[in-house]
Amino acid sequence: NDFNDRLPPGNSVWGLLFGQYGGYNTSLSDLNGTLPYYLHSYMGLPDASASTNVINNMICPGALSYTPPTAVDTWHRQFYGMYNPRFADTNATKVAIYPFGLYIGSAGTSPSLKLTALGAINSLSDIWAMVDMDQTGFAANSSQAPSWQANTPKTPPHGKVRCYIFFDGHAGTKTIPTTERF
Repeated sequence: NDFNDRLPPGNSVWGLLFGQYGGYNTSLSDLNGTLPYYLHSYMGLPDASASTNVINNMICPGALSYTPPTAVDTWHRQFYGMYNPRFADTNATKVAIYPFGLYIGSAGTSPSLKLTALGAINSLSDIWAMVDMDQTGFAANSSQAPSWQANTPKTPPHGKVRCYIFFDGHAGTKTIPTTERF
């Protein structure tokens, strides 16, 4: 409601990154692409500073048993991904655009969508906004997989399902698509 029905990051020309960190600080060169940067005040957290603010609900407990091959602070791992058509099962969602816009450094930039515009494409209860990530989700599009995919578990941390937050606000699990996409 604060942004006239527009998804985070609001009316900005920058979008959100696909991979989201479990914390934030001013040393992040891509701070403007993180959901915590836009939501921290709603969560009662301080503004970004040199000190790292960890957001425990942005860290998947199931993924903590995986140790990345290169040492990475827990808060700096990408546990969750924002909807991105490069890696989503777009046959199921029917959404081939970037709801959260494109962050600088992507193939161009664009602002986020209005929630009503997204709902005109498909039911908001059928389109996921966030997903817990693992390396098998990148397998179907490995040529475009981000370099940080090694920070994510090799296999889904919840067995044969992934956890999702949907645009209508509900959370749930879905069986992993046979395409291995998210």
